[in-house]
Amino acid sequence: FTTQAAVMFVDISGYSKIASALADRGAHALSTAVNSYLSRILRIVRHHGGDVVKFAGDAVLCLWHSSTMEEEEKNDGLSSSTTPGEMTSAFNTMGTSSSSSHINTHMKENVVAAALCAVQLQTEAGVHDVEGVESKFRIHIGLCEGTVESEIFSCPTTKHMQRLYHLVGGEAIEEIGDLVDLAKATQTCVSAGFVRKLEEAKSSFPNLEATYDSVPDWVPDISDEDSNLEEEDLEDEDCVSREPKLLTHLKIDDDTKERIEIFVEDTIIERLEKRNASMEEEFIH
Repeated sequence: FTTQAAVMFVDISGYSKIASALADRGAHALSTAVNSYLSRILRIVRHHGGDVVKFAGDAVLCLWHSSTMEEEEKNDGLSSSTTPGEMTSAFNTMGTSSSSSHINTHMKENVVAAALCAVQLQTEAGVHDVEGVESKFRIHIGLCEGTVESEIFSCPTTKHMQRLYHLVGGEAIEEIGDLVDLAKATQTCVSAGFVRKLEEAKSSFPNLEATYDSVPDWVPDISDEDSNLEEEDLEDEDCVSREPKLLTHLKIDDDTKERIEIFVEDTIIERLEKRNASMEEEFIH
């Protein structure tokens, strides 16, 4: 399916130094240390309604997206009662012109929830101690919003390897990598589009207040048609409108907090109702 989503990429820093420090204790010591930190991160992500869709080594990709059950059933053609054969047939057609497109009617709530999650991650889990090691794990985070495409491919003839493969793409996924690279350890870099969405959210949450710093290492991505621009032109309104920011603080009032908590709870319930046991078994095995 294709949907509009708030996207967060959390990457752990300090892995190489800690891996070297734990080398004499074996691979289990390193995996235990990483899993301990990931557990802290995932608890906070789930508390804020994030949907963890991918692990990439010591990094985590999370989405905030929502649609009604009616939209899912109409567009996906999959339900909790779908048989493995029907599921395989549906997966093989994903990515074609018949793939679904979900209109996210709760983008403001999703963006606010994702931003709150990022701030809490840096505040409560931005640094992680590892027993017996001086070095510490830290995280740097990228946040953006946009189109996300989710596809599952099946290899029904495979006997000794996994049969299902989940791929995630789209403009937001393409953008998120650059943002997390711009963020240093303990920093959260957000796209210009995310900043605008967060500002738009003030129409529903008037007491929402975000604080940003500039990104020192950011250089505008100049297209071929812009290659002849003079240096002073790079500071024009168009370039500024594309400039990412470092999110440093997000202030909300009690009413906003309560409304977001209710939204997150409803989102989690909806997501659980959509779980497909047959699909999960296919991934496990």
